[in-house]
Amino acid sequence: MLYRAKRGQGIATTLLLLCAVFFPSGLFAQLGVFAVEETGERAIRAQYSVGSIAATDTLTATFRVRNTPAVTVLSVAGSGFSLSSAPLLPQAVNQDGFVEFSVRFAPTGPGQYSAALRVNTFTAFLLATAVAVANVYVEADGARSPINPGQPIAFGALERDRSTTRAVVLENAGSQPLTVSAISVSGASYRFSAAPVLPLTLGAGETSRLEITFEPRAIGLREGSLTVDGRRFGLTGTGVEPSLPRPRIALPGVLAVESGKQITFAVRFDEAPRTSGKGVVRLSLGKQDPGLIFTSTSSPSVEFSIVEGERLARFGSRTEAVFQTGTTAGNLVLTAEVAGVADQLSLLVPGVAVVIDTAKGARTAAGLEVQITGFDNTRTVSQLSFSFIDRAGRPVNPSPIRYDGTAGFKTYFDAQAPGGLFSLKAAFPVSGDPSQIDAVDVEILNREGVARAERVRF
Repeated sequence: MLYRAKRGQGIATTLLLLCAVFFPSGLFAQLGVFAVEETGERAIRAQYSVGSIAATDTLTATFRVRNTPAVTVLSVAGSGFSLSSAPLLPQAVNQDGFVEFSVRFAPTGPGQYSAALRVNTFTAFLLATAVAVANVYVEADGARSPINPGQPIAFGALERDRSTTRAVVLENAGSQPLTVSAISVSGASYRFSAAPVLPLTLGAGETSRLEITFEPRAIGLREGSLTVDGRRFGLTGTGVEPSLPRPRIALPGVLAVESGKQITFAVRFDEAPRTSGKGVVRLSLGKQDPGLIFTSTSSPSVEFSIVEGERLARFGSRTEAVFQTGTTAGNLVLTAEVAGVADQLSLLVPGVAVVIDTAKGARTAAGLEVQITGFDNTRTVSQLSFSFIDRAGRPVNPSPIRYDGTAGFKTYFDAQAPGGLFSLKAAFPVSGDPSQIDAVDVEILNREGVARAERVRF
């Protein structure tokens, strides 16, 4: 509604009322284009510099449009400039909001560049400078791969305290001489192993080679950077724990062992280990034998420790271990294993005549008893022979007394745990005076021969 002022009243009231009628409170101010910088937004006037970059690099600048109901026109025109991110047009702008877009600058060579930026009826000039710099390449197996700032030079995974080297080539691809003033490398795991003297002047088409060594002292991702005249190239590599060494069983010159013996051996490494860990040694014979054990564990396996820098494994505090050969003939296999890598040693355990450990005689009310313990590693006991002697040293008839133990021993061995151990008690009734019998000679036969016990006294 329009109010008319009375005579004598000022026109200011009328003007104020007119404004209230024709201009709503949400009115947009003048369109503004702002550059998004690290410290905030900067309003663009007639021109704006996006910066200076290497002629081989690219740059992206971000802008925001404010104070307009909508963006209907958006363009950039000029060599090296293009819109890299832009909204679909027309694009409405909320009050106190903005529309964002990005401009990419990719120079075609060194020099000064400009482009016209247009947003609706707003126009400004974007300025940029491209500086001649050396091209950077990573060289491997005679081939060169170009890299740009922000693109890492990867060294991959490497055992700690080892080193590997990457070659980097600097090239002047221009037609004029080029000077490289500063080259540096950062990161605790990286160093130059070869670098040119600075300042370095490269003629047109010339190259210079430098080498970067990666040497991690710890495990995990290790990062660094190569900087060439202010241009930063990332360096990445991963330190990993060294591999555990291959074990070697040390039992020089031993190809065969006897049953019922104790054998000392060691585990060594061709090189001093570069890390610490664990391993295990196992005994096997193709069949179970309760006597085939390591003395320190009373089992057929024993663990050992790998100590960084020591070429002999440790069994507790010792660098040697002892195993028993059991009571079974066959091919004894000693296996040392570390992280799935194994070394084996095969030892022949030959079949032998019965081994008699103890032989004892005793008088009983009914006669005489003979007790024998020992082992038969072939498990083939057959004949037993007992020859009695009187106090005068003469044979006692009937003598010798023979017994075929083939079936009995087979039943025993089949029913008992594997191995060749046995314990035998033989009872002999005596007609007459048992005290007149002084001793007995015992013989036991298996497929390998006859075993004779020392004369057994009663």
